[in-house]
Amino acid sequence: MAAVLAVIALGLMGGTLQARWLQQPPPAAPGQTPDPWRIDTPHSRDILDQDATACAGGGGPPCVSNIVSPPRGGVSARTLKHKHSKAADSAFKQGVRAWNKGQNDQALHYFSEAARLDPDSVEALTDLGAAYAKTGRAVEALEQYERALALEPNVAAVHSNKAAALVMLGRWEEAEQAARRAVQLDPESIDANYMLGIALMKQGKITPETAARLAVAAKKNPRARAFLAEVQAYLAAESTR
Repeated sequence: MAAVLAVIALGLMGGTLQARWLQQPPPAAPGQTPDPWRIDTPHSRDILDQDATACAGGGGPPCVSNIVSPPRGGVSARTLKHKHSKAADSAFKQGVRAWNKGQNDQALHYFSEAARLDPDSVEALTDLGAAYAKTGRAVEALEQYERALALEPNVAAVHSNKAAALVMLGRWEEAEQAARRAVQLDPESIDANYMLGIALMKQGKITPETAARLAVAAKKNPRARAFLAEVQAYLAAESTR
């Protein structure tokens, strides 16, 4: 697992743990401040060394951490040297299997066990946070992201996930700061830019910066494209007043 940690990649939207049930936002009336009435549930998704983390027996999704895209700023030497116990690794992989099958309660159970057995595992903590967020337990999700950041403070996607949890809690200013840190670490992150755009919108900060952040996210995020269109329309209407 130490070799796997060398290629840890953290992300937020667009993968296995995405809240697929969320609907597109309704369009804003002309000149009305757009408001994202639904916020994507945060998650992490990870493409790691498939050979090192594949489930035994083959077939089906690999048992990898749900963490994606190389971290900007890198992981610490402590994490690179961290050894996972067999019991923690087994619980973690069972959590991934359960998640891939849509068994959210089971996934939460196994990720909790993995984090209990290996409290220094950034992967387990991040995925546990994602599982809590998926089930609407934003406070618990935030706690796990904070624990992960205490171990690895310079991983963009954990900051993005933290921002999303704060948005779920209605803590817009804190969400903005967390998202700004994520963008600072990874300026091209779809997820970090999306969450910053959402945090700004939730505060009524409909500015060219908001449009710029959503424009980055819109490259791969359909919801970002919908919000971007509303922000652009609002700014265009404002410019004619």
